[in-house]
Amino acid sequence: MAEDDDVKMRDAEQAVTATKQEKAFGARRKFLRQALAATSGVALAELFPSSLSLANLQQVQCTKGQPLIPIGEITSNGNKLQAVLKVVNSNRRVPTSVAASQQTMLRYYSGYNPYKSGQVWPPLGRTAPGPGPTFRCSIGDLVEITFLNQVNVGAYPRSPFSGQEGTETGCDQGTTNTDPKWYPQTANDQFPNCFHASSAANVHFHGTHVSPSTTGDNVIVNVWPDPKVKVADVKAAFDAIFTRGQQGNFPQKWADLPQSWRDAQMGPQATWPNGKDKGLVGKFDATAPYKGGRGLPPELQLWPVDYKQVDNGRGWPQYYVGSYPICFKIPRYGDSPPVKMGQAPGTHWYHSHKHGSTSINLFNGLSGAFIIEDNSSAPYAYDGKLKEFYKGNLKQLVLVFQQITSTINLTTAGAGAAPILVNGQFTPTITMRPGEVQLWRMINACVQKAVVFQLASCDTGDPPPQFKQTAQDGVQFAPDNYASQPLVQKNSINLAPANRVDALVQAPMKMGTYVLGSTNAPIAFVEVTGTANQMGFPSKADFPLLPPFLNNITDAEIKRPSQPPPATCQITQPHDIPTRIICYGWEAGRTGPGRNNKNQAPHFTIDGKQFEDNHVDQTMTLDTAEEWIILNQTNVPHPFHIHVNPFQIIEVFSPNTNSKPVRIVADQAELAAARQKWGDSKEYVVGPPVWWDNFAIPNALVGTTDPNKGKVLLGPNGFATTPGYFIMRSRFVDFTGLYVQHCHILAHEDRGMMQLLQVCKDPNSQECKNQSSTVKHH
Repeated sequence: MAEDDDVKMRDAEQAVTATKQEKAFGARRKFLRQALAATSGVALAELFPSSLSLANLQQVQCTKGQPLIPIGEITSNGNKLQAVLKVVNSNRRVPTSVAASQQTMLRYYSGYNPYKSGQVWPPLGRTAPGPGPTFRCSIGDLVEITFLNQVNVGAYPRSPFSGQEGTETGCDQGTTNTDPKWYPQTANDQFPNCFHASSAANVHFHGTHVSPSTTGDNVIVNVWPDPKVKVADVKAAFDAIFTRGQQGNFPQKWADLPQSWRDAQMGPQATWPNGKDKGLVGKFDATAPYKGGRGLPPELQLWPVDYKQVDNGRGWPQYYVGSYPICFKIPRYGDSPPVKMGQAPGTHWYHSHKHGSTSINLFNGLSGAFIIEDNSSAPYAYDGKLKEFYKGNLKQLVLVFQQITSTINLTTAGAGAAPILVNGQFTPTITMRPGEVQLWRMINACVQKAVVFQLASCDTGDPPPQFKQTAQDGVQFAPDNYASQPLVQKNSINLAPANRVDALVQAPMKMGTYVLGSTNAPIAFVEVTGTANQMGFPSKADFPLLPPFLNNITDAEIKRPSQPPPATCQITQPHDIPTRIICYGWEAGRTGPGRNNKNQAPHFTIDGKQFEDNHVDQTMTLDTAEEWIILNQTNVPHPFHIHVNPFQIIEVFSPNTNSKPVRIVADQAELAAARQKWGDSKEYVVGPPVWWDNFAIPNALVGTTDPNKGKVLLGPNGFATTPGYFIMRSRFVDFTGLYVQHCHILAHEDRGMMQLLQVCKDPNSQECKNQSSTVKHH
């Protein structure tokens, strides 16, 4: 397939009569092959040998399955998205690749709209697992979510991931189990970079440009379970918080929260630190099961950490029991107070983000879609322009891809791959009318599996459904990218874990059954039936413009140091001095993802170390733009994800597929400047850079043509001789606070491939230093 593309590209480049458009088309296809080779996920097979094999999937005939069940939606009431979101647990029937189903104790999201009685998910009687309710709102809306953790830890009496039961290190029992079915088998994992604390929960709103602090998209917060907590217990306090939020007065300190809820969580503050009443948090410390007994050891207790965080001036506790108020406004560009970026309308999502248990919680299905619309009449309104073109007759489908399994982190090599489910179903059927166009909003919520979006025909020779991509990672395309479709390769698009793709999909005129995926490994089926409804795709002129805040980040905006920044790995290709160099890898000397000579699994690192408590790895100044080089020392394409702000990719180098880096330049003027600077040392693509919030870093150069079995080529200093990399630009604007960047193969994140970041008005201020001084990850 790649060779065919090479031939076509060379023909386009070498033909004397080739037009500029043909050359640009070939070049963008070449860039696509580089970029998406990294996101294919093929190299993961060595690290997780059962996770990507298709051999154990039952061969499914190309016949339609059960109708696709739409996910229940919770929609805005006026300009407020109001919801109750619970983490609960019960036995669920997990669809598999064979006809049988099994009962498995799983955690899952249960949600409802307290002001619209019909908006409830999952519906009564549904026992299949799947995503949480879809949240749908608009730019400028206020989000008000009552979040409850009602997991009953007693339902997991013999599970190594039961929650508080574990070893003295704070790691769950499975981490040190010598039984070969567990991964890792040896005790080389240590807290906080081991699988732990799976009963705790929080919510990350992936793709949102909102505050990472207090009641916003705060992944530092951890809510521990209390199966007895009820909405009525917190309603009055949370309503008070939401009312203040409607006035733009969001809480900034612990004292800004209602006293009744503060007292319930930590006891009366007037009696601190020696008072007997330490609220639900103190009670949890004293009564939580641990190693067959009751009560947590001092080094794992939560209340003392909360006390220090309130007392040190940061003023916001990290640990809560049973409940937490989530409240933030989705910023609209141009509103008052003004914001520099604004929220990109599009397909976003939410999921549990408790470090140490993100992977197990997503394997349980703790994720869901978060659709943010712009239905205005502005020329850049993504939803408004599409609805205008289709005169309100554009059907939307939300498709959440998940792997749901009770096999912890797919650790048993012989257990077989967990198949991809769509909205909790195995190979469901989507119905379309002949010629109809639908907008598919697709989310890869898998823990570690890449998803290939492609459409095939069941009958040889019949054309399959056609599509046009309209957005990537929840950010709409520029009209030029919509016209050229730069991320489509051989009529397919790869979604690494956490990627999202919006696409307009058109059914063929011939009725029959088609397939999403391939006929030997279907993800879903498409049944074309009924009365024809011939529709079409918008032209470039009909497609929405980019909002002003998504203009390209120019070289003049970039904050660059005078000297190259320190780095734990090396880059040999020519480049400008970046603001930062970030290196994804594992401990020095290891040449592949397997165990070392002590039978120990790799420590996953960024900049040569695993995640650390109380340590900020990167500090950015508010309202600046930076250029980062993200390198990969391994043969695993780690999906890089950063919270709060999207980024543009301006260069990609995949040493296993190309000899030169590919530089993306916005226009002919940038092309001329780049050629003058770098000459023929790079290949060039002309066109607007795509916005992302998640991108798989290409592999380092390996010593064989098979990247599944190859070893990374190391130099004498232990660095990869030729790492893969990409160069990104991002604006750190509008919000200060703490958040993270990490690998979105979530077992890698849990085991240390994560960094703590902060944005400050003044990086040298005491306020900035206080932000991280007591951050813990129990």
